[in-house]
Amino acid sequence: MPLPSHVKIVEVGPRDGLQNEKQVVPTAVKIELIERLAAAGLPAVEATSFVSPKWVPQMGDNSEVLRGIRKQPGVAYPVLTPNLKGFDSAVEAGATEVAIFGAASEAFSQKNINCSIAESLKRFEPIVAAASALEIKVRGYVSCVVGCPYEGAVAPEKAAEVAKILYDMGCYEVSLGDTIGVGNPASVSRLLEACARHVPMAKLAGHYHDTYGMAVANIYASLQMGLAVFDASVAGLGGCPYAKGASGNVATEDVVYLLEGLGISTGIDLQQLVEAGAFISAHLGRESASKAARALLAKCAGSNGTPRSGPGLPRPLFCRTRLSWPLPHPASTSARWMPPPACAGAACAPWRKSPPGPALRTKRAWPCWLRWKRAGRPRNPLLLPSAAAISEPAMSQQDNPCIGICTMEDGYCIGCGRSEAEIFGDGEPVPVPQPLPPAEPEAPLPANVQAELGGGSD
Repeated sequence: MPLPSHVKIVEVGPRDGLQNEKQVVPTAVKIELIERLAAAGLPAVEATSFVSPKWVPQMGDNSEVLRGIRKQPGVAYPVLTPNLKGFDSAVEAGATEVAIFGAASEAFSQKNINCSIAESLKRFEPIVAAASALEIKVRGYVSCVVGCPYEGAVAPEKAAEVAKILYDMGCYEVSLGDTIGVGNPASVSRLLEACARHVPMAKLAGHYHDTYGMAVANIYASLQMGLAVFDASVAGLGGCPYAKGASGNVATEDVVYLLEGLGISTGIDLQQLVEAGAFISAHLGRESASKAARALLAKCAGSNGTPRSGPGLPRPLFCRTRLSWPLPHPASTSARWMPPPACAGAACAPWRKSPPGPALRTKRAWPCWLRWKRAGRPRNPLLLPSAAAISEPAMSQQDNPCIGICTMEDGYCIGCGRSEAEIFGDGEPVPVPQPLPPAEPEAPLPANVQAELGGGSD
């Protein structure tokens, strides 16, 4: 069978990816992640889950997240609704697509949603009926289609039976979830053969976790059988609260890289996708689990870790990152160091006015030092760009993409790769590469930044 010419990817990172995180991710970060993913071209971004915060505390801000998203035309923002109460809350928050989920394993169903498979499917009937009356689309999930952490191997026919019930109930699409990532191309092929006897292949989707590193191989095997819809999680985020040891869903970046190599279109900008993955990984204080993302980031860096530039070399990533205010700071996330956005080109420029405080480095006219402690020693400073460098016109200039924060490591900016001397010359700031706006009184710094400046040490 020929491979599909186009594949739809359903991004599940903001829900399936973040639900198992122990540290609470701020609502604003979740919203920005969703918006970045939509901007990267994902046609569907699963936004949140309307479950009880008692069971999944990370999703306790579900209504705030769904209401706060600046929704893009043509992008779906489905939410998980395990019961009618959750469905009603989702509709009240503005949901236009919901998802319901059953399991192919009785033990997993009991652990996950506290009822049997038959009871769970019966529970979904009023949700589907209510959604149909409101013209809200319903997507179905089947968990543990290959293996269960409590029962072991799951028969393909059992998964196919649950998939058929969800499809007949009214789900426009049924996603087959290898929740604990034990599948391989052979077992996944048997699964799809069984399911395709009851549900059209065009109405099925693959949801493969990468616990044993088989997810990409399973996707390729599924493509060969005609499957053209896959769930994926940016930066490989995720796991399952009720399946110990299960790693996240397959990384979206890895899937897009595979599909691009096969000549299959997705409509997704891989660079923007990698930026979104780096954004959430930075907030979580760890490296992306995506192998493709790590390789692409490394490809932009020289031997000293600074992005390279020049003929034949890729443009450094993150150059379209918008600098938010107030500035994100490690002190706000359990004192973890959050790598700032990198930059490119000759746009690194300090503020025209220096805020007062003992952290000010006067000898070299460095305008602002923010220092914090990690492992008992000060970190390197953050150099803030000028107001003009983060203005809207500057952000649209391809020759001036530096709109983030410049970080000095070993005498070099890890964003643009220029040396300290190139940036500061003889102790004076470099010219801002675009006209400065008329001088006007500057707004006072946010309280959290003032506190850092007042408490820093040189």
